[in-house]
Amino acid sequence: MERKYLKLIGALLLLFFCITGGFPQTEPAAPVWLSEIGPICRGNVGTDKIIALSFETLPDDQETGELLALLARYDIRATFFLKGEWAAAYPEQARKIAESGHEIGNHSQHHSLTLCERSYTEMLQELKEANDTLLACTGELPTLFRPPYGNWNDTLLEAARQLNLETVLWDIDSLDWQNESPRAMKTRIMREAGPGSILRFQDAARSTIAGVNQTIESLLGAGFQITTVSDLLNYRIGKSASQTHQTAE
Repeated sequence: MERKYLKLIGALLLLFFCITGGFPQTEPAAPVWLSEIGPICRGNVGTDKIIALSFETLPDDQETGELLALLARYDIRATFFLKGEWAAAYPEQARKIAESGHEIGNHSQHHSLTLCERSYTEMLQELKEANDTLLACTGELPTLFRPPYGNWNDTLLEAARQLNLETVLWDIDSLDWQNESPRAMKTRIMREAGPGSILRFQDAARSTIAGVNQTIESLLGAGFQITTVSDLLNYRIGKSASQTHQTAE
Protein backbone atom coordinates (compact mmCIF):
# COMPACT_ATOMS: atom_id res chain seq x y z
CA MET A 1 0.00 0.00 0.00
CA GLU A 2 2.78 2.41 0.96
CA ARG A 3 4.55 1.78 -2.36
CA LYS A 4 1.36 2.64 -4.24
CA TYR A 5 1.10 5.97 -2.42
CA LEU A 6 4.75 6.76 -3.20
CA LYS A 7 4.18 5.93 -6.87
CA LEU A 8 1.07 8.14 -6.91
CA ILE A 9 2.94 11.03 -5.31
CA GLY A 10 5.78 10.59 -7.78
CA ALA A 11 3.36 10.61 -10.71
CA LEU A 12 1.68 13.78 -9.45
CA LEU A 13 5.05 15.54 -9.01
CA LEU A 14 6.08 14.54 -12.52
CA LEU A 15 2.81 15.92 -13.88
CA PHE A 16 3.35 19.15 -11.93
CA PHE A 17 6.83 19.67 -13.36
CA CYS A 18 5.66 18.90 -16.89
CA ILE A 19 2.85 21.44 -16.68
CA THR A 20 4.59 24.26 -14.79
CA GLY A 21 8.23 23.72 -15.69
CA GLY A 22 9.16 23.34 -12.04
CA PHE A 23 8.63 25.38 -8.90
CA PRO A 24 7.54 28.95 -9.59
CA GLN A 25 10.38 31.46 -9.91
CA THR A 26 10.27 34.59 -7.79
CA GLU A 27 10.85 37.77 -9.77
CA PRO A 28 14.01 39.51 -8.51
CA ALA A 29 13.26 42.68 -6.62
CA ALA A 30 14.45 45.98 -8.06
CA PRO A 31 17.93 46.66 -6.67
CA VAL A 32 18.18 49.13 -3.82
CA TRP A 33 21.69 50.51 -3.72
CA LEU A 34 22.20 51.60 -0.12
CA SER A 35 25.59 52.31 1.39
CA GLU A 36 24.44 50.53 4.55
CA ILE A 37 24.73 47.21 2.71
CA GLY A 38 27.84 48.02 0.69
CA PRO A 39 29.06 50.43 -1.99
CA ILE A 40 26.74 51.54 -4.75
CA CYS A 41 27.39 49.62 -7.96
CA ARG A 42 24.44 50.67 -10.08
CA GLY A 43 21.58 53.16 -10.16
CA ASN A 44 17.93 52.21 -9.78
CA VAL A 45 16.27 53.84 -12.81
CA GLY A 46 13.73 51.19 -13.71
CA THR A 47 13.84 50.52 -17.44
CA ASP A 48 14.92 54.05 -18.38
CA LYS A 49 18.09 53.97 -20.46
CA ILE A 50 20.27 56.18 -18.26
CA ILE A 51 23.91 55.32 -17.73
CA ALA A 52 26.76 57.01 -15.82
CA LEU A 53 30.29 57.51 -17.12
CA SER A 54 33.13 57.61 -14.59
CA PHE A 55 36.90 58.01 -14.81
CA GLU A 56 39.81 57.52 -12.42
CA THR A 57 43.06 59.40 -12.68
CA LEU A 58 46.29 57.57 -13.45
CA PRO A 59 49.79 58.77 -12.48
CA ASP A 60 50.12 61.29 -15.35
CA ASP A 61 47.92 63.77 -17.24
CA GLN A 62 48.96 62.99 -20.80
CA GLU A 63 45.49 62.45 -22.25
CA THR A 64 43.24 64.39 -19.85
CA GLY A 65 42.93 67.34 -22.21
CA GLU A 66 42.07 65.10 -25.15
CA LEU A 67 39.50 63.25 -23.07
CA LEU A 68 37.84 66.50 -21.98
CA ALA A 69 37.69 67.64 -25.61
CA LEU A 70 36.05 64.35 -26.59
CA LEU A 71 33.40 64.64 -23.88
CA ALA A 72 32.75 68.26 -24.83
CA ARG A 73 32.21 67.25 -28.45
CA TYR A 74 29.35 65.00 -27.35
CA ASP A 75 28.19 67.47 -24.67
CA ILE A 76 28.56 64.79 -21.99
CA ARG A 77 29.21 65.37 -18.30
CA ALA A 78 30.98 62.58 -16.44
CA THR A 79 32.30 61.89 -12.95
CA PHE A 80 36.07 62.04 -12.37
CA PHE A 81 37.36 60.32 -9.25
CA LEU A 82 40.59 62.18 -8.56
CA LYS A 83 43.43 61.22 -6.27
CA GLY A 84 44.42 64.09 -4.04
CA GLU A 85 48.11 63.75 -4.90
CA TRP A 86 47.25 63.79 -8.63
CA ALA A 87 45.27 67.01 -8.23
CA ALA A 88 48.13 68.54 -6.25
CA ALA A 89 50.59 67.57 -9.01
CA TYR A 90 48.33 68.79 -11.85
CA PRO A 91 46.14 71.52 -10.34
CA GLU A 92 45.41 73.16 -13.70
CA GLN A 93 44.11 69.90 -15.14
CA ALA A 94 42.04 69.22 -12.03
CA ARG A 95 40.54 72.70 -12.20
CA LYS A 96 39.85 72.31 -15.93
CA ILE A 97 37.92 69.09 -15.29
CA ALA A 98 35.66 70.89 -12.82
CA GLU A 99 35.32 74.00 -14.99
CA SER A 100 34.24 71.80 -17.88
CA GLY A 101 31.17 70.84 -15.85
CA HIS A 102 32.26 67.37 -14.73
CA GLU A 103 31.65 66.00 -11.27
CA ILE A 104 34.62 65.61 -8.93
CA GLY A 105 34.81 62.49 -6.77
CA ASN A 106 37.26 61.49 -4.01
CA HIS A 107 39.64 58.65 -4.97
CA SER A 108 41.69 58.92 -1.75
CA GLN A 109 44.84 60.98 -1.31
CA HIS A 110 47.55 58.41 -2.12
CA HIS A 111 45.66 55.50 -3.78
CA SER A 112 47.14 52.97 -1.37
CA LEU A 113 46.60 49.26 -1.97
CA THR A 114 46.59 48.73 1.80
CA LEU A 115 44.04 51.39 2.72
CA CYS A 116 41.62 48.78 4.08
CA GLU A 117 44.28 47.49 6.46
CA ARG A 118 44.58 50.81 8.26
CA SER A 119 42.80 52.04 11.35
CA TYR A 120 39.57 54.01 11.18
CA THR A 121 41.43 57.19 12.13
CA GLU A 122 43.99 56.69 9.38
CA MET A 123 41.27 56.02 6.82
CA LEU A 124 39.42 59.15 7.89
CA GLN A 125 42.59 61.22 7.58
CA GLU A 126 43.32 59.81 4.11
CA LEU A 127 39.88 60.71 2.81
CA LYS A 128 39.78 64.09 4.51
CA GLU A 129 43.18 65.00 3.09
CA ALA A 130 41.91 64.15 -0.38
CA ASN A 131 38.75 66.19 0.18
CA ASP A 132 40.79 69.20 1.30
CA THR A 133 43.18 68.89 -1.64
CA LEU A 134 40.39 68.55 -4.20
CA LEU A 135 38.48 71.47 -2.74
CA ALA A 136 41.60 73.65 -2.92
CA CYS A 137 42.38 72.60 -6.51
CA THR A 138 38.91 72.49 -8.04
CA GLY A 139 36.66 74.55 -5.78
CA GLU A 140 34.41 71.50 -5.35
CA LEU A 141 33.93 69.41 -2.22
CA PRO A 142 33.31 65.79 -3.31
CA THR A 143 30.18 63.94 -2.26
CA LEU A 144 31.24 60.62 -3.79
CA PHE A 145 34.12 58.29 -2.93
CA ARG A 146 35.60 55.46 -4.94
CA PRO A 147 38.10 53.34 -2.98
CA PRO A 148 41.46 52.53 -4.57
CA TYR A 149 41.29 49.34 -6.66
CA GLY A 150 37.66 48.97 -5.58
CA ASN A 151 38.77 47.50 -2.24
CA TRP A 152 36.54 48.28 0.73
CA ASN A 153 35.39 47.10 4.13
CA ASP A 154 32.82 48.30 6.65
CA THR A 155 35.36 50.52 8.42
CA LEU A 156 36.20 52.35 5.21
CA LEU A 157 32.51 52.81 4.40
CA GLU A 158 31.96 54.32 7.84
CA ALA A 159 34.93 56.68 7.40
CA ALA A 160 33.45 57.82 4.08
CA ARG A 161 30.01 58.35 5.64
CA GLN A 162 31.59 60.41 8.40
CA LEU A 163 32.71 62.84 5.68
CA ASN A 164 29.30 62.70 3.94
CA LEU A 165 30.77 60.68 1.09
CA GLU A 166 28.71 58.04 -0.72
CA THR A 167 30.91 55.08 -1.69
CA VAL A 168 30.51 54.17 -5.36
CA LEU A 169 32.02 51.34 -7.40
CA TRP A 170 30.79 50.23 -10.84
CA ASP A 171 29.02 47.38 -12.55
CA ILE A 172 30.93 47.62 -15.85
CA ASP A 173 34.73 47.89 -15.98
CA SER A 174 36.02 49.00 -19.37
CA LEU A 175 39.29 47.17 -18.63
CA ASP A 176 41.01 49.91 -20.65
CA TRP A 177 43.98 49.47 -18.35
CA GLN A 178 44.49 46.07 -19.98
CA ASN A 179 44.93 47.90 -23.31
CA GLU A 180 42.59 45.68 -25.29
CA SER A 181 41.43 46.99 -28.66
CA PRO A 182 38.86 49.82 -28.58
CA ARG A 183 36.47 47.72 -30.65
CA ALA A 184 36.69 44.77 -28.26
CA MET A 185 36.21 47.13 -25.32
CA LYS A 186 33.14 48.74 -26.89
CA THR A 187 31.60 45.40 -27.85
CA ARG A 188 31.95 43.99 -24.33
CA ILE A 189 30.58 47.16 -22.71
CA MET A 190 27.56 47.21 -25.00
CA ARG A 191 26.88 43.57 -24.18
CA GLU A 192 26.83 44.33 -20.44
CA ALA A 193 25.30 47.83 -20.42
CA GLY A 194 21.80 48.33 -19.08
CA PRO A 195 19.62 50.94 -17.38
CA GLY A 196 21.43 52.34 -14.33
CA SER A 197 24.88 51.00 -15.23
CA ILE A 198 28.00 52.79 -13.96
CA LEU A 199 30.92 52.55 -16.39
CA ARG A 200 34.50 52.67 -15.15
CA PHE A 201 37.37 54.03 -17.26
CA GLN A 202 40.87 55.27 -16.53
CA ASP A 203 41.67 58.73 -17.86
CA ALA A 204 45.06 57.99 -19.35
CA ALA A 205 45.29 54.33 -20.35
CA ARG A 206 46.62 53.75 -23.86
CA SER A 207 43.30 52.68 -25.36
CA THR A 208 40.99 54.92 -23.33
CA ILE A 209 40.34 57.74 -25.81
CA ALA A 210 39.44 55.53 -28.77
CA GLY A 211 37.50 53.15 -26.52
CA VAL A 212 35.48 55.95 -24.93
CA ASN A 213 34.73 57.46 -28.34
CA GLN A 214 33.43 54.19 -29.79
CA THR A 215 31.51 53.39 -26.60
CA ILE A 216 29.79 56.77 -26.50
CA GLU A 217 28.77 56.50 -30.15
CA SER A 218 27.31 53.03 -29.57
CA LEU A 219 25.51 53.99 -26.35
CA LEU A 220 23.93 57.08 -27.91
CA GLY A 221 23.00 55.06 -30.97
CA ALA A 222 21.28 52.53 -28.71
CA GLY A 223 19.21 55.29 -27.10
CA PHE A 224 21.13 55.69 -23.83
CA GLN A 225 21.46 59.01 -22.05
CA ILE A 226 24.91 59.45 -20.49
CA THR A 227 25.33 61.43 -17.29
CA THR A 228 27.27 61.77 -14.04
CA VAL A 229 27.10 59.30 -11.18
CA SER A 230 25.27 61.77 -8.91
CA ASP A 231 22.68 62.56 -11.57
CA LEU A 232 22.15 58.83 -12.05
CA LEU A 233 21.69 58.23 -8.32
CA ASN A 234 19.35 61.24 -7.99
CA TYR A 235 17.38 60.22 -11.07
CA ARG A 236 13.63 59.96 -10.72
CA ILE A 237 11.88 57.66 -13.16
CA GLY A 238 10.01 59.72 -15.71
CA LYS A 239 12.41 62.66 -15.60
CA SER A 240 15.48 63.17 -17.74
CA ALA A 241 18.87 63.24 -16.05
CA SER A 242 19.27 66.90 -16.99
CA GLN A 243 15.91 67.76 -15.36
CA THR A 244 16.95 65.85 -12.25
CA HIS A 245 20.24 67.75 -12.14
CA GLN A 246 18.50 71.10 -12.41
CA THR A 247 16.05 70.17 -9.67
CA ALA A 248 18.85 69.10 -7.34
CA GLU A 249 20.79 72.34 -7.65
